[in-house]
Amino acid sequence: MAKGNAAMTAAELCYLQDTPVPYWASLAEGVFHAQFPPGGAGYNVKNAISNGGLFQLSARLARYTRNQTYTNWAVSVGMG
Repeated sequence: MAKGNAAMTAAELCYLQDTPVPYWASLAEGVFHAQFPPGGAGYNVKNAISNGGLFQLSARLARYTRNQTYTNWAVSVGMG
């Protein structure tokens, strides 16, 4: 999760990258999808550390990408 949030910081601060593709945001999205696959083992476990990381990353991705899916995740985790 720390790598996803670090990548989000790089994206939000427009940290230089070697590719024209928004690599930092893509890296953060990859971490999100790898760490929290729907229906995966432990998906329904309530754990403050995991949920806090999920909330922070999904909220930041929602704001950065304007993707409603990330907004839904942030709201779901925040209300849980």
